[in-house]
Amino acid sequence: MPPDAEKMARSVRSGLRELSDQDAFGARQIRLQARIMGSMWLTGGLIGFLTLVLPTPLGVNRPAAAGLTVIAVLLGGIVIVWGRQLPCSWYQVLLATGTVTTSIGVYLSRGDAMSVGVAAMYVWVGIYSAYFFSRRATAIHLMIVGVCFSLVASLAWGGSHVSLILIVVSTVLLGTLVVARLKAELRSMALTDTLTGLPNRQALERILSREVARISRFGGSLCVGVIDLDDFKEVNDTKGHLAGDIVLRRTAARWYAALRRIDILARYGGDEFVVVLPSCNQRNAVEIFARLKSESTIGWSVGVAEWVEGESYLELLHRADQALLEAKDRGRSCIICS
Repeated sequence: MPPDAEKMARSVRSGLRELSDQDAFGARQIRLQARIMGSMWLTGGLIGFLTLVLPTPLGVNRPAAAGLTVIAVLLGGIVIVWGRQLPCSWYQVLLATGTVTTSIGVYLSRGDAMSVGVAAMYVWVGIYSAYFFSRRATAIHLMIVGVCFSLVASLAWGGSHVSLILIVVSTVLLGTLVVARLKAELRSMALTDTLTGLPNRQALERILSREVARISRFGGSLCVGVIDLDDFKEVNDTKGHLAGDIVLRRTAARWYAALRRIDILARYGGDEFVVVLPSCNQRNAVEIFARLKSESTIGWSVGVAEWVEGESYLELLHRADQALLEAKDRGRSCIICS
Protein backbone atom coordinates (compact mmCIF):
# COMPACT_ATOMS: atom_id res chain seq x y z
CA MET A 1 0.00 0.00 0.00
CA PRO A 2 1.43 3.46 -0.90
CA PRO A 3 2.52 5.76 1.99
CA ASP A 4 -0.36 8.19 1.38
CA ALA A 5 -2.84 5.30 1.50
CA GLU A 6 -1.30 4.02 4.73
CA LYS A 7 -1.61 7.49 6.27
CA MET A 8 -5.24 7.66 5.15
CA ALA A 9 -5.99 4.22 6.64
CA ARG A 10 -4.46 5.16 10.00
CA SER A 11 -6.48 8.38 10.14
CA VAL A 12 -9.70 6.58 9.19
CA ARG A 13 -9.15 3.86 11.81
CA SER A 14 -8.63 6.53 14.47
CA GLY A 15 -11.87 8.25 13.48
CA LEU A 16 -13.80 4.98 13.47
CA ARG A 17 -12.55 4.09 16.96
CA GLU A 18 -13.86 7.43 18.18
CA LEU A 19 -17.14 6.84 16.37
CA SER A 20 -17.48 3.40 17.98
CA ASP A 21 -16.99 4.87 21.45
CA GLN A 22 -19.79 7.37 20.80
CA ASP A 23 -22.28 4.88 19.45
CA ALA A 24 -25.34 4.07 21.51
CA PHE A 25 -26.07 0.44 22.33
CA GLY A 26 -28.51 -1.40 20.11
CA ALA A 27 -31.10 -3.82 21.46
CA ARG A 28 -28.84 -6.82 20.81
CA GLN A 29 -25.94 -5.19 22.65
CA ILE A 30 -28.14 -4.36 25.63
CA ARG A 31 -29.28 -7.99 25.86
CA LEU A 32 -25.67 -9.15 25.82
CA GLN A 33 -24.76 -6.57 28.42
CA ALA A 34 -27.57 -7.73 30.70
CA ARG A 35 -26.77 -11.44 30.31
CA ILE A 36 -23.09 -11.00 31.09
CA MET A 37 -23.73 -8.69 34.03
CA GLY A 38 -26.29 -11.10 35.48
CA SER A 39 -23.97 -14.07 34.89
CA MET A 40 -21.15 -12.29 36.70
CA TRP A 41 -23.32 -11.76 39.77
CA LEU A 42 -24.64 -15.32 39.69
CA THR A 43 -21.09 -16.69 39.35
CA GLY A 44 -20.06 -14.57 42.30
CA GLY A 45 -22.96 -16.04 44.23
CA LEU A 46 -21.87 -19.56 43.27
CA ILE A 47 -18.35 -18.85 44.52
CA GLY A 48 -19.83 -17.55 47.76
CA PHE A 49 -21.92 -20.71 48.11
CA LEU A 50 -18.86 -22.91 47.58
CA THR A 51 -17.08 -20.87 50.23
CA LEU A 52 -19.82 -21.85 52.68
CA VAL A 53 -20.00 -25.57 51.88
CA LEU A 54 -16.29 -26.31 51.32
CA PRO A 55 -13.54 -26.21 53.93
CA THR A 56 -12.37 -22.60 54.39
CA PRO A 57 -9.83 -20.78 56.59
CA LEU A 58 -10.91 -20.38 60.18
CA GLY A 59 -11.01 -16.60 59.98
CA VAL A 60 -13.76 -16.43 57.38
CA ASN A 61 -16.91 -14.66 58.58
CA ARG A 62 -19.48 -17.20 57.41
CA PRO A 63 -22.68 -15.21 58.21
CA ALA A 64 -21.34 -12.20 56.27
CA ALA A 65 -20.29 -14.47 53.39
CA ALA A 66 -23.79 -15.96 53.34
CA GLY A 67 -25.28 -12.46 53.15
CA LEU A 68 -23.08 -11.53 50.19
CA THR A 69 -24.00 -14.79 48.48
CA VAL A 70 -27.74 -14.09 48.77
CA ILE A 71 -27.29 -10.53 47.48
CA ALA A 72 -25.23 -11.72 44.50
CA VAL A 73 -27.76 -14.38 43.51
CA LEU A 74 -30.71 -12.00 43.83
CA LEU A 75 -29.04 -9.25 41.80
CA GLY A 76 -27.90 -11.74 39.17
CA GLY A 77 -31.40 -13.11 38.72
CA ILE A 78 -32.95 -9.64 38.55
CA VAL A 79 -30.49 -8.42 35.93
CA ILE A 80 -30.89 -11.49 33.70
CA VAL A 81 -34.71 -11.30 33.81
CA TRP A 82 -35.27 -7.52 33.71
CA GLY A 83 -31.85 -6.18 32.73
CA ARG A 84 -32.93 -5.17 29.22
CA GLN A 85 -35.33 -2.64 30.73
CA LEU A 86 -32.66 -0.95 32.83
CA PRO A 87 -31.08 2.35 31.72
CA CYS A 88 -27.45 2.00 30.59
CA SER A 89 -26.32 4.12 33.55
CA TRP A 90 -27.51 1.40 35.93
CA TYR A 91 -24.88 -0.96 34.59
CA GLN A 92 -22.24 1.50 35.71
CA VAL A 93 -23.73 1.38 39.20
CA LEU A 94 -24.02 -2.42 39.18
CA LEU A 95 -20.38 -2.80 38.14
CA ALA A 96 -19.18 -0.39 40.83
CA THR A 97 -21.34 -2.29 43.33
CA GLY A 98 -19.65 -5.48 42.18
CA THR A 99 -16.25 -3.91 42.91
CA VAL A 100 -17.35 -2.98 46.42
CA THR A 101 -18.85 -6.44 47.01
CA THR A 102 -15.66 -8.13 45.82
CA SER A 103 -13.64 -5.91 48.14
CA ILE A 104 -15.81 -6.95 51.09
CA GLY A 105 -15.33 -10.58 50.05
CA VAL A 106 -11.55 -10.11 50.00
CA TYR A 107 -11.65 -8.64 53.50
CA LEU A 108 -13.89 -11.41 54.84
CA SER A 109 -11.70 -14.17 53.36
CA ARG A 110 -8.85 -13.50 55.80
CA GLY A 111 -6.68 -16.11 54.11
CA ASP A 112 -3.91 -15.07 51.75
CA ALA A 113 -4.60 -17.61 49.02
CA MET A 114 -8.37 -17.29 49.31
CA SER A 115 -8.21 -13.50 49.41
CA VAL A 116 -6.19 -13.42 46.22
CA GLY A 117 -8.66 -15.87 44.64
CA VAL A 118 -11.60 -13.61 45.48
CA ALA A 119 -9.63 -10.56 44.31
CA ALA A 120 -9.29 -12.23 40.91
CA MET A 121 -12.92 -11.21 40.35
CA TYR A 122 -11.63 -7.66 39.89
CA VAL A 123 -10.53 -8.88 36.48
CA TRP A 124 -14.20 -9.29 35.57
CA VAL A 125 -14.73 -5.62 36.33
CA GLY A 126 -11.90 -4.55 34.06
CA ILE A 127 -12.92 -6.80 31.18
CA TYR A 128 -16.59 -5.87 31.37
CA SER A 129 -15.94 -2.13 31.49
CA ALA A 130 -13.37 -2.34 28.67
CA TYR A 131 -15.84 -4.13 26.40
CA PHE A 132 -19.08 -2.27 27.12
CA PHE A 133 -18.05 1.18 28.35
CA SER A 134 -16.01 4.08 27.01
CA ARG A 135 -12.32 4.48 27.82
CA ARG A 136 -13.12 7.22 30.31
CA ALA A 137 -15.66 5.06 32.15
CA THR A 138 -13.21 2.14 32.12
CA ALA A 139 -10.52 4.33 33.68
CA ILE A 140 -12.97 5.38 36.41
CA HIS A 141 -13.84 1.76 37.22
CA LEU A 142 -10.15 0.86 37.39
CA MET A 143 -9.64 3.74 39.82
CA ILE A 144 -12.51 2.42 41.96
CA VAL A 145 -10.90 -1.04 41.93
CA GLY A 146 -7.54 0.43 42.92
CA VAL A 147 -8.96 2.48 45.79
CA CYS A 148 -11.15 -0.34 47.14
CA PHE A 149 -8.45 -3.00 46.92
CA SER A 150 -5.79 -0.75 48.47
CA LEU A 151 -8.10 0.04 51.38
CA VAL A 152 -9.07 -3.59 51.94
CA ALA A 153 -5.47 -4.77 51.62
CA SER A 154 -4.29 -2.26 54.20
CA LEU A 155 -7.03 -3.33 56.62
CA ALA A 156 -6.61 -7.07 56.10
CA TRP A 157 -2.86 -7.39 55.60
CA GLY A 158 -1.31 -4.18 56.83
CA GLY A 159 1.95 -3.29 55.12
CA SER A 160 2.82 -6.87 54.17
CA HIS A 161 2.03 -8.88 51.05
CA VAL A 162 2.96 -6.06 48.67
CA SER A 163 3.82 -8.68 46.05
CA LEU A 164 0.28 -10.10 46.17
CA ILE A 165 -1.18 -6.64 45.72
CA LEU A 166 1.05 -6.02 42.70
CA ILE A 167 0.04 -9.36 41.16
CA VAL A 168 -3.68 -8.59 41.47
CA VAL A 169 -3.39 -5.00 40.22
CA SER A 170 -1.15 -5.87 37.25
CA THR A 171 -3.43 -8.78 36.25
CA VAL A 172 -6.52 -6.57 36.29
CA LEU A 173 -4.77 -3.85 34.31
CA LEU A 174 -3.35 -6.24 31.71
CA GLY A 175 -6.69 -8.00 31.17
CA THR A 176 -8.42 -4.64 30.74
CA LEU A 177 -5.87 -3.34 28.23
CA VAL A 178 -5.99 -6.52 26.14
CA VAL A 179 -9.80 -6.47 25.90
CA ALA A 180 -9.87 -2.73 25.15
CA ARG A 181 -7.37 -3.21 22.34
CA LEU A 182 -9.24 -6.18 20.85
CA LYS A 183 -12.54 -4.31 21.01
CA ALA A 184 -11.07 -1.31 19.19
CA GLU A 185 -9.58 -3.51 16.48
CA LEU A 186 -12.74 -5.57 15.97
CA ARG A 187 -15.02 -2.56 15.78
CA SER A 188 -12.63 -0.79 13.41
CA MET A 189 -12.58 -3.87 11.16
CA ALA A 190 -16.37 -4.06 11.21
CA LEU A 191 -16.65 -0.42 10.08
CA THR A 192 -13.80 -0.36 7.53
CA ASP A 193 -13.78 -1.31 3.86
CA THR A 194 -10.96 -3.82 3.55
CA LEU A 195 -9.92 -2.78 0.03
CA THR A 196 -9.64 1.01 0.38
CA GLY A 197 -9.33 1.43 4.14
CA LEU A 198 -12.26 3.87 4.07
CA PRO A 199 -15.39 3.72 6.25
CA ASN A 200 -17.81 1.16 4.85
CA ARG A 201 -21.57 1.47 4.35
CA GLN A 202 -22.36 0.60 7.98
CA ALA A 203 -19.96 3.26 9.22
CA LEU A 204 -21.32 5.77 6.72
CA GLU A 205 -24.85 5.40 8.07
CA ARG A 206 -23.61 5.99 11.61
CA ILE A 207 -21.62 9.04 10.50
CA LEU A 208 -24.55 10.52 8.58
CA SER A 209 -26.93 9.85 11.47
CA ARG A 210 -24.55 11.63 13.84
CA GLU A 211 -24.07 14.60 11.50
CA VAL A 212 -27.80 15.06 10.86
CA ALA A 213 -28.49 14.89 14.60
CA ARG A 214 -25.79 17.50 15.21
CA ILE A 215 -27.02 19.91 12.55
CA SER A 216 -30.65 19.47 13.65
CA ARG A 217 -29.66 20.55 17.14
CA PHE A 218 -27.06 23.25 16.50
CA GLY A 219 -27.84 24.41 12.97
CA GLY A 220 -25.48 24.85 10.04
CA SER A 221 -25.15 23.26 6.63
CA LEU A 222 -24.42 19.75 5.40
CA CYS A 223 -23.99 18.29 1.93
CA VAL A 224 -23.71 14.72 0.71
CA GLY A 225 -22.36 13.56 -2.62
CA VAL A 226 -22.79 10.07 -4.09
CA ILE A 227 -20.05 9.27 -6.64
CA ASP A 228 -20.10 6.51 -9.24
CA LEU A 229 -17.05 5.74 -11.39
CA ASP A 230 -17.83 5.84 -15.11
CA ASP A 231 -16.98 2.77 -17.18
CA PHE A 232 -15.38 1.02 -14.21
CA LYS A 233 -16.76 -2.29 -15.46
CA GLU A 234 -14.64 -1.80 -18.57
CA VAL A 235 -11.51 -1.62 -16.44
CA ASN A 236 -12.36 -4.93 -14.77
CA ASP A 237 -13.29 -6.58 -18.06
CA THR A 238 -10.27 -5.43 -20.07
CA LYS A 239 -7.49 -5.21 -17.45
CA GLY A 240 -8.73 -7.58 -14.76
CA HIS A 241 -10.10 -7.19 -11.27
CA LEU A 242 -6.67 -6.60 -9.75
CA ALA A 243 -6.27 -3.51 -11.93
CA GLY A 244 -9.75 -2.43 -10.85
CA ASP A 245 -8.79 -2.78 -7.20
CA ILE A 246 -5.70 -0.63 -7.78
CA VAL A 247 -7.85 2.06 -9.40
CA LEU A 248 -10.22 2.07 -6.43
CA ARG A 249 -7.41 2.30 -3.87
CA ARG A 250 -5.51 5.04 -5.68
CA THR A 251 -8.63 7.05 -6.40
CA ALA A 252 -9.75 6.84 -2.77
CA ALA A 253 -6.30 7.94 -1.53
CA ARG A 254 -6.20 10.94 -3.90
CA TRP A 255 -9.71 12.08 -2.99
CA TYR A 256 -9.00 11.68 0.71
CA ALA A 257 -5.90 13.87 0.41
CA ALA A 258 -7.82 16.55 -1.52
CA LEU A 259 -10.74 16.81 0.94
CA ARG A 260 -10.89 18.97 4.06
CA ARG A 261 -10.00 17.42 7.40
CA ILE A 262 -13.64 17.54 8.54
CA ASP A 263 -14.96 15.80 5.40
CA ILE A 264 -15.71 12.07 5.37
CA LEU A 265 -15.11 9.81 2.39
CA ALA A 266 -16.71 6.36 2.51
CA ARG A 267 -17.02 3.46 0.11
CA TYR A 268 -20.72 2.80 -0.48
CA GLY A 269 -20.20 -0.43 -2.37
CA GLY A 270 -18.69 -1.58 -5.68
CA ASP A 271 -17.47 1.53 -7.51
CA GLU A 272 -19.69 3.92 -5.56
CA PHE A 273 -18.39 6.33 -2.92
CA VAL A 274 -20.11 8.84 -0.65
CA VAL A 275 -18.61 12.14 0.51
CA VAL A 276 -20.06 13.80 3.62
CA LEU A 277 -19.33 17.54 3.73
CA PRO A 278 -20.13 19.17 7.11
CA SER A 279 -20.40 22.97 7.27
CA CYS A 280 -20.74 23.11 3.49
CA ASN A 281 -23.51 24.49 1.29
CA GLN A 282 -24.37 23.32 -2.22
CA ARG A 283 -22.24 25.93 -4.01
CA ASN A 284 -19.15 25.08 -1.97
CA ALA A 285 -19.84 21.37 -2.47
CA VAL A 286 -19.76 21.80 -6.25
CA GLU A 287 -16.37 23.56 -5.93
CA ILE A 288 -15.02 20.69 -3.79
CA PHE A 289 -16.15 18.05 -6.31
CA ALA A 290 -14.66 20.07 -9.14
CA ARG A 291 -11.35 19.95 -7.25
CA LEU A 292 -11.70 16.20 -6.87
CA LYS A 293 -12.16 15.94 -10.65
CA SER A 294 -8.66 17.35 -11.15
CA GLU A 295 -7.26 14.68 -8.80
CA SER A 296 -8.86 11.78 -10.68
CA THR A 297 -7.44 9.52 -13.37
CA ILE A 298 -10.84 8.02 -14.22
CA GLY A 299 -14.14 9.64 -15.12
CA TRP A 300 -16.98 9.74 -12.61
CA SER A 301 -20.39 11.25 -11.96
CA VAL A 302 -21.76 12.65 -8.71
CA GLY A 303 -25.14 13.54 -7.30
CA VAL A 304 -25.14 16.24 -4.60
CA ALA A 305 -27.82 17.02 -2.02
CA GLU A 306 -27.89 19.65 0.72
CA TRP A 307 -29.70 18.83 3.96
CA VAL A 308 -33.03 20.56 4.53
CA GLU A 309 -34.65 20.99 7.93
CA GLY A 310 -36.59 17.98 9.16
CA GLU A 311 -34.96 15.58 6.72
CA SER A 312 -33.56 12.25 7.92
CA TYR A 313 -30.12 11.06 6.88
CA LEU A 314 -31.71 8.34 4.74
CA GLU A 315 -33.82 10.90 2.89
CA LEU A 316 -30.75 13.07 2.33
CA LEU A 317 -28.78 10.12 0.99
CA HIS A 318 -31.70 9.09 -1.24
CA ARG A 319 -31.88 12.57 -2.83
CA ALA A 320 -28.16 12.50 -3.57
CA ASP A 321 -28.53 9.03 -5.08
CA GLN A 322 -31.40 10.22 -7.29
CA ALA A 323 -29.25 13.13 -8.46
CA LEU A 324 -26.53 10.63 -9.38
CA LEU A 325 -28.99 8.68 -11.53
CA GLU A 326 -29.84 11.91 -13.33
CA ALA A 327 -26.13 12.59 -13.87
CA LYS A 328 -25.75 9.14 -15.45
CA ASP A 329 -28.74 9.80 -17.72
CA ARG A 330 -27.22 13.09 -18.89
CA GLY A 331 -24.13 11.45 -20.30
CA ARG A 332 -21.99 10.83 -17.20
CA SER A 333 -18.88 12.64 -15.98
CA CYS A 334 -20.94 15.49 -14.56
CA ILE A 335 -22.15 16.99 -11.28
CA ILE A 336 -25.92 17.19 -10.64
CA CYS A 337 -27.42 18.87 -7.56
CA SER A 338 -30.74 17.86 -6.04
